[in-house]
Amino acid sequence: MSRLIILTGPQGSGNKLFSKLFGICPAVSGWYTNLDLQKDFHHGYEPFYECWSNPTKLENYNWDSSNIHVANISCPYYGKVDDEWTNVVPDFVSFIKEARKYVIDIEVILVSRDENIIELQNFVWGNDRSYDLSTLTEQLTEIDVDINVVSHEAVYQYKDLYWNNVLESLNLPKSDPDLINEILTDNRNKKYVSQSKRSFYKKMKGDGWPEFNDINKGTVGNDIKEEILSCYREHYNVKTIEDIK
Repeated sequence: MSRLIILTGPQGSGNKLFSKLFGICPAVSGWYTNLDLQKDFHHGYEPFYECWSNPTKLENYNWDSSNIHVANISCPYYGKVDDEWTNVVPDFVSFIKEARKYVIDIEVILVSRDENIIELQNFVWGNDRSYDLSTLTEQLTEIDVDINVVSHEAVYQYKDLYWNNVLESLNLPKSDPDLINEILTDNRNKKYVSQSKRSFYKKMKGDGWPEFNDINKGTVGNDIKEEILSCYREHYNVKTIEDIK
């Protein structure tokens, strides 16, 4: 039975990561099938890329390459509308209706990642790529497809145990644990996570330092305040003792 799995999630949620993981599954044909797993390829390499703006192009896809196909699209994705590049919410309804001409079974997998990290990425990249969940759920309800969720955090925490469990739940063959863990060597959440100032204080607390809640009180001498600030400035953007709180 031919199947199509559609991966979607906010830009930066891990669509490429999970496309790579699907790419090493021996039964699947998708974006990273036969591509270097250690590289990040532009979305133009994704075999269904042009079909999202024009689903009739699905007829040109090689449906005989496998019985199980994986398509990937961010929600929203960055595409052209009236010759201008902008954020576009995918038309899942039109895409899936057209795809049903070629496959029997279609399911959608939502990629989940900590929403605080998604928000930080929007800030860093200067582009509001907010995940329009209401529009997505309305479309998927209208088109009536099965929905599953995969977690960016869980796959890094439990690695091959988690991912092979996901594959098993999808009735797909398990992948080589060594290949899975090779993909998961670099946890990209690390650059967005830092130790809290309170935890840092507890770790670095020196002789004569007051309790964390007392550092703003007038009983703390200027020499101790400067010692605390000097320690924090090596790790945080702080100017005064008030910034630590």
